[in-house]
Amino acid sequence: MRKELDKQLDEMERNNIIEESTSPWHSPVVLVKKRNGSIRVCVDYRALNRITEPMSAVIPTMTDIFDTLADSKPELFSSLDLTSGFWQVPLDPTTKHKSAFITHKGVYEFNRLPFGMMNSPLTFQCLMTKVLKDLNFKIALVYIDDILIFSKNFEDHLNHLQQVFSNLREANLKLNPEKCKFATRTIKYLGHVISKDGIRVNPENTEKVKDFSRPTTAKQVKSFLGMANYYRKFVKDYAHIAAPLTKLLKKDQRFKWTSECDIAFQNLKDRLTSAPILSFPHLDKPFILATDSSEFFKWIYFKPDSKWIRTCDCLWSELADHLGSIDIPKEYSEVTFIYKGENEDAVISSLQTVTINDIQLTNLAEEQENCRDFADIIKYKQTGRVPQNPELARAVVAESYNFELEDGILKHFYSKRCKKVPKDERLVKQIAVPRNLRDSILKAYHDCILGGGHQGFERRTYAAIRNKYFWPSMYSDINQYVKTCEVCQQSKRAFNSKPPPLQPQPTNDIFGRWHMDILSGLPTTKDKYKHVLLVVDSYSKWCEAFPLRSEEAETSRKIAAKNIKQAQERYKQQYDKKSKEPEFQPAQRVWLYCTKVPVGKAPKLHRKWSGPYYITRIGPNSTYKLRNCATNKEVVSMVNAQRMKPYYDPKDRPTNLPDEFQNDNEELNPEEIQDDNIIDNDQLLPNNRQQPVPPINNNGINRQQPPIPVINNNRPTQNQQQLPVDRINNRQQKINNQHKIVKQIREVQALQEIQP
Repeated sequence: MRKELDKQLDEMERNNIIEESTSPWHSPVVLVKKRNGSIRVCVDYRALNRITEPMSAVIPTMTDIFDTLADSKPELFSSLDLTSGFWQVPLDPTTKHKSAFITHKGVYEFNRLPFGMMNSPLTFQCLMTKVLKDLNFKIALVYIDDILIFSKNFEDHLNHLQQVFSNLREANLKLNPEKCKFATRTIKYLGHVISKDGIRVNPENTEKVKDFSRPTTAKQVKSFLGMANYYRKFVKDYAHIAAPLTKLLKKDQRFKWTSECDIAFQNLKDRLTSAPILSFPHLDKPFILATDSSEFFKWIYFKPDSKWIRTCDCLWSELADHLGSIDIPKEYSEVTFIYKGENEDAVISSLQTVTINDIQLTNLAEEQENCRDFADIIKYKQTGRVPQNPELARAVVAESYNFELEDGILKHFYSKRCKKVPKDERLVKQIAVPRNLRDSILKAYHDCILGGGHQGFERRTYAAIRNKYFWPSMYSDINQYVKTCEVCQQSKRAFNSKPPPLQPQPTNDIFGRWHMDILSGLPTTKDKYKHVLLVVDSYSKWCEAFPLRSEEAETSRKIAAKNIKQAQERYKQQYDKKSKEPEFQPAQRVWLYCTKVPVGKAPKLHRKWSGPYYITRIGPNSTYKLRNCATNKEVVSMVNAQRMKPYYDPKDRPTNLPDEFQNDNEELNPEEIQDDNIIDNDQLLPNNRQQPVPPINNNGINRQQPPIPVINNNRPTQNQQQLPVDRINNRQQKINNQHKIVKQIREVQALQEIQP
């Protein structure tokens, strides 16, 4: 090997490729065996590459080559290869000393572009792209130093070769005749065999996959998949077949070769050795784009005669594992679009032929005219009429300057106040949203996973809606909607919440309380002491140390004293600067913070706030007694205010439809329905005013709870069975009144519990 290295070093120095150097930069030499058996001298520039700034350049992919050949429909091919292409590019004399390498003969530096540098391939690719800039992707394709020339007939092919040779001659680039192929109908290029029928796998490369022995380590599996992935487009359902092997590459997983892995390994080897020919797509004929959704995602292109052209799929291993762990039926959707040609107009024309049935779209113009927020403005814009009320008329005329009618749709003008926004994009036309559509927009932009995903208020939800829609009091409506979202209240932390004031233990003087710690692991003394008890006074910070023979010594409990009030007051004063007395009231509904996460759920995705609960009694030191609103079960222990936050009822949203749109306005006749479905208040609370207060224990906790009112809505009474059909709405109103009475009874019970 040393003789071969000496030979090549002398030859490179004779051809002025390298020269002797005294550069402080030097990298080691690596000898690599070529495919024809000769030796190539390379340099390990990994240390230099780590501090090199990468450059950007476009290198064609197999997809670019495939599409270019499909558009040209060639029948003859030629491939050209440059002789030591990198060495034909000179280096900058001011920086070539960084390419120095060290050998047994001394230090040398390159005069020409060497192999192994980070930017060497991109530099040469930029050079070849510039040399063939008028021919690239038209009659020729260049991948670093490999040039492919394609033509439809022999006469054109000779003309194309002459054009490429002229450009190479002007750039003073030389070819290697041994590696050049001219005017062939099938040619090997970048590991593939290209012909007029399409592209197929190079058999020489698939033999390496076929002869690959069964992997025994994760590194060998990664090496095998690296070779197979290069030809994955030739294997249908590649991701599904290779899934068992892909799982072996997961982090923190023990390597275990199973029968499924062996089947997948053999299946991939068989599929690659018998891979089909991928035909060139006919861009002038209609295409069918079919998409599907499953644990894998794939996209497939078909020819009009249903011959398979191309498929590409990828396995989402994490998503597949997650979906597989859910024990519910899974449903997937599929959609197919047919479009003709490759231009935009043809695609739009084909998509317009798709029929969608059973979809009723809302007439936005009619809804805007029926909405009282915009009815006067639309009427003024169309007819010039204003309301009779002078104040309202002036308001309509002044507000109408911010609106316009476009194709019968009322739109509002909004100007973005930001210097970074271009002037032509500052004015935004917002669609005026009627009242019955506002709740749908809020759900789409906040609740929907695709649209909002329960994002925040101002920077997310409000900013997104403001770019398209408008209605009066939009800011406050969106704020109230996001604020009353139960999912957000349970999942997100309590913003701007202040903890209740600190309640320190009472102290009277110094040495009122001691902090103790026992230090162990010390050598035993002559008196058999082997522990040290360290005691610190909380108030004066006075410390004492006592030797102990045992950690359970009785003297360790006698050392502590009391009276540290002043130290506690200082700490309390500092803590209370950021605290606030809680303002929770009896019968108020609140959320309860729960730190326990169910088994099998991620703590990040688990909702921390449970409830809602309502307060039944106020305890000492900012504690409260709670009951669950749904089950009416009482929380066993008192709850500190720091674990509570107010509950905001979604029924208070301004976008909810009023009762006048849901129920009739007909009043209830009290003589038509008898109050048989609810227990009388006197029966629930006999002698309410004279009833004694239940006893309270020393902890201030009421151990007796008043009875819970029971509503019987299942047994129909005789009067209810005889009601006419036209009185159903009255019955519903009666039931609503009964629920209000029950709510009042529960409030009375809550007040009884907090009586002293």
